[in-house]
Amino acid sequence: MSSPKVTPNLALSVFSVVLIGDFSRERVKPAEVANEFGFGSELFSSMVEFDAAPTSKPNELGNSPVAVLLHESVGTTDWLEPLLLLTEQFPQTKVILCRRFGASTVETPADLAALGVFLTLRLPLQENELRQAFGFVWAGVQGKSSDEATGVGEQLAAMSRNLRREAQSEVASQETTKSGTKAG
Repeated sequence: MSSPKVTPNLALSVFSVVLIGDFSRERVKPAEVANEFGFGSELFSSMVEFDAAPTSKPNELGNSPVAVLLHESVGTTDWLEPLLLLTEQFPQTKVILCRRFGASTVETPADLAALGVFLTLRLPLQENELRQAFGFVWAGVQGKSSDEATGVGEQLAAMSRNLRREAQSEVASQETTKSGTKAG
């Protein structure tokens, strides 16, 4: 499995997404989806690693990530402390909490919003949900409404499905051609 594309010099990027935690087991790669929206991305395995990076502070231009995906693996027992640190450092950044549902503590959407969570995505990540989340973030950057953002996410998902089908058809066609050549 290839590693996600990482945009170097994230601190200089105007539209960037930070991924914090262990996303390696996810079938859907958040960095690749972020890239489809034109967002640069950088992955940190822990809050300690993120805090040590120059990108953990808004740069001299005031740029900060447009979104932070916070994987549940980031907190040793609780994701609340990393969440509060992020919302304090980057008050304008959309924090997207990625976690398994059915945990021992159940927070309401209002509780999560009060803590600064923009969205919650369930693990394992689903491509359509991740695409929609980035669509909302993209629309916020572009100054679009949530209805427009949903439409953009759906259009990108359809384009992605069509490209995959075309690639699969091309591979199948090449395999048919190869097997026909061997038989003849």
